[in-house]
Amino acid sequence: MVISEYARNGKCPLCVRTFDIFIQTYGAEAGNLSIKTLPFGGLYIAGGIAAKNMSAMRKGNQFVESFLDKGRMRGVLQKIPIYLITHPQVGLLGSKVMCRRMIYDASQPKIRSKL
Repeated sequence: MVISEYARNGKCPLCVRTFDIFIQTYGAEAGNLSIKTLPFGGLYIAGGIAAKNMSAMRKGNQFVESFLDKGRMRGVLQKIPIYLITHPQVGLLGSKVMCRRMIYDASQPKIRSKL
């Protein structure tokens, strides 16, 4: 938290460099995961770190460039859209959807067959 705050404000060159390395590593690992899972419908990034530090993610396009820096796999990764979820309560929204589904499923009659 302190590092990202100081990096955002430019108060500490070491914090700026540290956070740049973090964002580049974040992008590289997101690229590794995408090679493994091939999420052609999109890679959705959620959580406070990315949402609170969008300017650092966009700085010099370092996140995306690190994401794409996979040699001959670059062309594959370029087909994967990246979405940054900025809603502050995305986790609670997901929980709400799952609870509604569970309540709905529990209210449906169970069909039993003898196979």
